[in-house]
Amino acid sequence: MAWPKQIYVATTALGVYYTADFVDPSTQPTWTAVNTGLPALDCREFWLDPFNPAGLQYVMLEANRTLYRRNNGGAWTEILTEDLAKAVVDHNDLDDALYSFCVDPSVSGRLWALYRHFDNSRRNTVCALRSDDWGASWEYTGPVGGGIVVYGVYFIRAHGDNVYVTGSWDVGAALKVAYSTNGGVSFTEYRDGNTFTNPCILNPLLPNQIYTTTDLAGNTDLARVTNTGVVTAPLQDGLGPGRSDAMWFDPDDANHQRLIRDGRIYVTADEWANVNSPSAISPPPISFAPWSGDDTDQIQWV
Repeated sequence: MAWPKQIYVATTALGVYYTADFVDPSTQPTWTAVNTGLPALDCREFWLDPFNPAGLQYVMLEANRTLYRRNNGGAWTEILTEDLAKAVVDHNDLDDALYSFCVDPSVSGRLWALYRHFDNSRRNTVCALRSDDWGASWEYTGPVGGGIVVYGVYFIRAHGDNVYVTGSWDVGAALKVAYSTNGGVSFTEYRDGNTFTNPCILNPLLPNQIYTTTDLAGNTDLARVTNTGVVTAPLQDGLGPGRSDAMWFDPDDANHQRLIRDGRIYVTADEWANVNSPSAISPPPISFAPWSGDDTDQIQWV
């Protein structure tokens, strides 16, 4: 099977780039900037639409925390701002911020966004927002959780009725994983020890769980949290990923996975019961491409 020819790369300083002539990792393709409509180039998070990756892309910028959509190669247009999120939640906020978003790989047109507001009672509340029309309209499904202080709100991921949020919105900056099994109507929280790199990684073949990090023994470990609050920690000692795009999943085998950690790619065939001992790669990989074709021997990373 040939390597996928069309690739998008979102950067923190140069915006979004695209190539249609990728051949293989040994050949540098021609990259074209696709930033028309973006007021800045500091990409925070980027997704391809899983049902139409060539025609729909989404990006959130860092400084202005605005979410944009690009249709069929046109200009980027904003679909969610902090002011719009405030209106959807209907709170008179002293302070607010959008943190993360995701596409749902199981429901066409469904997007989720993670929003935090600080209201007049001086209470931080973390909120889940959902769109079922590719960002044309948004609804507030309900609060994810609240606390006196929000140390960090990290990521939201979803698959059908399963919705997961990671963050530290409690005294002591403890990691929380909030999980919902009813499409965000209500959430339950799992509270962990202090840790500050809390990815939220979902395997579409195992939507009843996420992978994240724990730090219970003073090490950054790989952990698994289910949608019923069952936690396996550590799943692998010292292998906690630092990003939510640092794991790869075989589209045909839920147990076959890869993980990037410290410039190495770790591989398991049995969901981390056993793992290889890889060598460091130069230049070191950072993240996996979200869609890399159907050949599981051919993977891409940046």
